[in-house]
Amino acid sequence: MFGFRGNRKYRKSASKIGVLIHRQILDALVSHEQLFKAPEEVAFTSGYLKSFFWSVLNRQGCNNMTLQHELLKDTCNKISPEKLWGIYERGIALADPLAASYKAACTNAYELGVTAGLNDSEEAALHKVTPANLARYLLGEKLEGPAFTEEDVLVFDTNSAVVDENLEGKSSDRLCVPE
Repeated sequence: MFGFRGNRKYRKSASKIGVLIHRQILDALVSHEQLFKAPEEVAFTSGYLKSFFWSVLNRQGCNNMTLQHELLKDTCNKISPEKLWGIYERGIALADPLAASYKAACTNAYELGVTAGLNDSEEAALHKVTPANLARYLLGEKLEGPAFTEEDVLVFDTNSAVVDENLEGKSSDRLCVPE
């Protein structure tokens, strides 16, 4: 019984996280019709989703990585059936140096996504700030929060990315270099 109650609590949290993620993606789609065409966007999104979920659920006491992974998959499929989860998995593969689809620029974008997800989770918990760095990145805007200081202004030009329908082509390393 205890395990079931705990899972129910975490599923409710995952649903709330899903609303926040969905809102950010919709916000980006309003201004930018073509999302997730650049490999770096896919990698950033994967890093963001993984760290944002991990941080929020860990803060609530869920340290079961298998359950977190299941909740992330369920939430992605509720937001966009089969599509968002596929994007997440592609992003992980693009950033993994051991994967055949590895791209160095994507590792940088993935790590930036991890930082942005952790930042948004902390800011939401401590200061009730609505998470928005996923939408900002997808729109090519400056990432905000204490993780991103004036000295480290991280503005990435995601709108000039080479569109690659199958994500198997070459990516542009310049997309992951601060301007």
